[in-house]
Amino acid sequence: MPTHGDLWRRVAPPVKLAEPEQGATDTASAKKQKPFARIAGCLLLIHPLKNMTRHLIAFAFLTFPLHAFTVHVIPGESGGGNGSKKAPFLGLEHAMEKITTIRASHPNEEIELVLEGGIYRMKKPLVIDARHSGKPGKAFSLRPAAGGKAILSLGIEVDSGDFKPITDPALTARLAPEAKGRVMSLDLANIGIKAPALPDLSGRHETIELFHAGKRLPMSRWPNSSYAKMGEVLDKGMPPAKAGGSFRYRESRAERWQAALDDGGVWLRGFWRVPWTRQSLRVKGINAKQKTITFAAPLPGGIGSKYGPKNAGKHGEESWQAVNLLEEIDMPGEWSVNAAKNTLYLWPPAGSSDETFLVSHLKQPVISVKGASDVTLHGLDVEGTWGHGISIEGGSRVSVQACRIRNAGGCGVFIQGGGGHRVLSCDISETGGEGIRFTGGDRKTLTPGGHHISNNLIHHIGVHAPLPAITAGEGKRSETVGNRVDHNRIHDVPNSGIVFAGNDNVFEYNEIYRVGLGSSDLGGIYTNSGWTARGNVIRHNFIHHSMNSNAVYMDDGSCGTLIDANIIWKCGSGGFIGGGHDQTLTRNLILECDRAMHIDDRGVSRNYSLSNKSYADDLASVPYQRNPWKSRYPELVKILSSDTRLPRNIRMEQNTIAGCKMEIRKSGKADHFKGLVYRDNSLLPAAKPFIDESRMLAGIGFKPVSVSEIGLRKDALRPVIPPRDHKALREGDTSKPFDSQTDVDAGPVLKK
Repeated sequence: MPTHGDLWRRVAPPVKLAEPEQGATDTASAKKQKPFARIAGCLLLIHPLKNMTRHLIAFAFLTFPLHAFTVHVIPGESGGGNGSKKAPFLGLEHAMEKITTIRASHPNEEIELVLEGGIYRMKKPLVIDARHSGKPGKAFSLRPAAGGKAILSLGIEVDSGDFKPITDPALTARLAPEAKGRVMSLDLANIGIKAPALPDLSGRHETIELFHAGKRLPMSRWPNSSYAKMGEVLDKGMPPAKAGGSFRYRESRAERWQAALDDGGVWLRGFWRVPWTRQSLRVKGINAKQKTITFAAPLPGGIGSKYGPKNAGKHGEESWQAVNLLEEIDMPGEWSVNAAKNTLYLWPPAGSSDETFLVSHLKQPVISVKGASDVTLHGLDVEGTWGHGISIEGGSRVSVQACRIRNAGGCGVFIQGGGGHRVLSCDISETGGEGIRFTGGDRKTLTPGGHHISNNLIHHIGVHAPLPAITAGEGKRSETVGNRVDHNRIHDVPNSGIVFAGNDNVFEYNEIYRVGLGSSDLGGIYTNSGWTARGNVIRHNFIHHSMNSNAVYMDDGSCGTLIDANIIWKCGSGGFIGGGHDQTLTRNLILECDRAMHIDDRGVSRNYSLSNKSYADDLASVPYQRNPWKSRYPELVKILSSDTRLPRNIRMEQNTIAGCKMEIRKSGKADHFKGLVYRDNSLLPAAKPFIDESRMLAGIGFKPVSVSEIGLRKDALRPVIPPRDHKALREGDTSKPFDSQTDVDAGPVLKK
């Protein structure tokens, strides 16, 4: 077995954070000569009659490309200007066309696009591709002017006067009593939008979005801030059946939606089977007499809780809510859209009679970087899209730094492949999907991706689906190798803080709290990546105040992770090992959790063996018996030498435990845990840690790492650290805790 030092040496040292871009010159053709070039020019003037050699040397200094181009742009329709500060280009599209021309004739020089303050309303994404690429040390960069704020948006601005009163008596009759005379309508064709038809089955938000005063307005739903519960599942509606499932409802509210069935449709969103997957289903019929609802399409796995009696799906506790109904607009700010009529209905928020709204409808990123290298996006505000905020595909050394990304329907930043990309000191919030999602590296050769995700503040994401704040690859066979995620602050997330897969990735110095607020069976840091995803390191993180979450969760037989010197406080479980091998939990400080550590033998009931196609395909996907795999992961070479269903080489050593209800839980037959080494762990009396501005943790008597080193840090890109919400911290996770053992007890179900 490799030592901890061996595992640490497999990853690259931390990447130094970039300094902010320097100030701009006055014109597009201005030249920033290097000092030695200026000296060469002086030599020519002082010694005009010296020998030809000296003339040639000086001429070479002057003609070699040693300067940078700075181009200025202001918001507006494309056209006009010359790119100087006094006569900037008008519109980003026009400016980018000029940048392409400049780059073609100056491929080796730095080019800087300075965005003067204002809102850049775009009709299509800002595309940066190989034509704009820089060179190492000579990047193509975009930044706002000094002291200014540049907002890039794909949304369409709508004046409040474009909304009209509802005059159709049939529509007025459907409104809630409190909404009559208050709900307005907007013909989307008047602003050039065609609302998409909603699918019968969806796991994500599938229509337009509406914003006001920089905030996402809530689509109508019932109940407004919670979920209803099923009464009884009558038909699970599992494929290959063509019909959807049906259930008996408890409340009579559904009887108000009969008219909507024939006018646009009715969709219900719920946790129909498991408490971590939320999906929307179109309703086919509502029977008021029998109090039943029938869906139009079957759901994979069927409706009905996985944890019902004998998995029969008649548990009656499945959570659901109605969404996007005109009938359920019952408070200011709520809205719905009828795709068939291409009409949006809104109860305007207070004080909005003379203000504007923003409609996002394009399922495209605001900024799309495709196959480009040496590009820097600095200090930009990105918002107003149904897609990702910033998308990076392929390429190398793209840096997103000190940006604020919010109000996107997809991820804040999406990175697919490439190498050496960085997301540094950004603030990401109010995204429909993850804050950041990335892959990078090559598993067959174990070539590192070299991405660095550092010093970002990520919170209140996963608005449309319960997703993690950061996804560094996911599941088996993910191409995510040799990347680093450090010093991020993650909080108020519906699912996990960080989900990862792949090999040789490092997750360190992150602060993660208040996760699992809208889902279950998850982790502050989580993986379900199988036998071959090894060499990952989880160290020096502070995971706290998340009782509905396991702090570090190695699910579905995951293997080969070092979990070292983390501080874990008030979580469901500290370290949770779900049937895998070669895991090391050492020197962790675990405080006031329900269970300090957990290990189970789920591999027996779920058949984690070579006869299981999922695990066989995972093993066959990499050359694990050849170098570099053979030398780097010697334990994997021997994976089939003993029963793979039983956890082996699990080491829980030198951990300090205080105030936990249970020290360790072994879930399964006693003789299935012969591969566990549990020793030198310390039990302390219940500690009373406390929170203040200067010290996150005190009164412990144990310091695996200084807490002041964890989480956000001041640097040139982030000169001020935002304060924490201490009230929210004290309250912690207020949702009902879910013990992941419940899923183990449900039986031999591999696919969740």
